[in-house]
Amino acid sequence: MPTIVTSRPAGSPEKSRRACLDTGVFDWRSDVEEVNEFIDKWCFAAERSARSDSTEAGKQASAAAKDLKSRIARSRPVQRIAVNPLLATILCVVHRFLGRTIPEHRVTLYEKCTDALLYEWDRAKFQKTRR
Repeated sequence: MPTIVTSRPAGSPEKSRRACLDTGVFDWRSDVEEVNEFIDKWCFAAERSARSDSTEAGKQASAAAKDLKSRIARSRPVQRIAVNPLLATILCVVHRFLGRTIPEHRVTLYEKCTDALLYEWDRAKFQKTRR
């Protein structure tokens, strides 16, 4: 099984940096297969973590993934963002926490990404620990 280890160059000792292959963040292929596969798996994992019934989780995940993929397909700027694995993850988080919506304008999308990561995601995590 391939393993990917990441670090900022300044975050590793000089010896380790020389021993590691220096690469950058990759994008998925220009076709949508990998992006769609990722969205399907991400939505299923998110629903499965929130529901004990795997059948219901599968149904909800399928509906969420279908909705997100159709929203991405409608906007060329969002399509360009989605080919980056980190940004695709953020799109999934935003879609989930904004009630299945994705802003089509980049500035608004980045604002919602920041809101989701800074506020909504943490709030959801803290609710689980209070129970």
